[in-house]
Amino acid sequence: MSKILYFEGAGMADAETSKATIGNCRIRTAFRLDDGQAVYLEILGNHVSPKDWKTKVNGVNRCAWEYTGGVDSCHYIVDFTSTNDCNNNRISIPNDDRVYELDRMPRRAFEYNERDILRFVNSLGASFDGIQVVNDLGGYRVFKEDPPRGSCIYNFQEDFVYDPALIEKRNAVHDVVYQIEKAEREEDLRSEGGKFVHFPTGRTYPNFSLWVDQEHTDQLHLLRYYNGHNRHWLITIGDDGTAEDWVNSAVECQLGKYGC
Repeated sequence: MSKILYFEGAGMADAETSKATIGNCRIRTAFRLDDGQAVYLEILGNHVSPKDWKTKVNGVNRCAWEYTGGVDSCHYIVDFTSTNDCNNNRISIPNDDRVYELDRMPRRAFEYNERDILRFVNSLGASFDGIQVVNDLGGYRVFKEDPPRGSCIYNFQEDFVYDPALIEKRNAVHDVVYQIEKAEREEDLRSEGGKFVHFPTGRTYPNFSLWVDQEHTDQLHLLRYYNGHNRHWLITIGDDGTAEDWVNSAVECQLGKYGC
């Protein structure tokens, strides 16, 4: 059975660099090395114009790839209750402008693809067979939502269960909510109903938040933004029925911290 390292796609799935590479240009994860040591890793992918990546410094390409990955944060996790390890327990990684060499690992910059990210991760002392980027409704978030004071703030990827069928259902719910939002906002703009806030340009776009519940993976939170107030629903995905059924049976919740 393959040993896969899961990365959270941190909100950039629609960026052009994300679409052209591994699905997200900002990825992060918390995982354990083969010796049990915990590590936090965040990597950014950037598109570099040919003018820049073909530029030579001292006769050597400054950057050898059109899509370049860079280690934004890499540190051991010693204190599981805070983020101070990013200052106190950084993992030292070479950072220079010399051309990439396959036998010189680890290094801070590399081609932004699955192969080189995997090679970088394994060079730290891991033995994964592949990586998987989990975007938006995939259900993996590195940092816990409102953990009790003094408790672990990380969700380790080893504890995450990747469920493509459930992700497909969540995406179907998203599409239904998107169409509801689009229709209601367009009608509100046409009728000048004042239910939503619209752009001065006269155009309107769906604007809502949808995310997976931290404890119950079959539940989605929906937050909609109205003119002067918000509303919050909980959507439960069933074994039967359609996305429309699940959205129509959503239960409105107290706003709590999501209020205006």
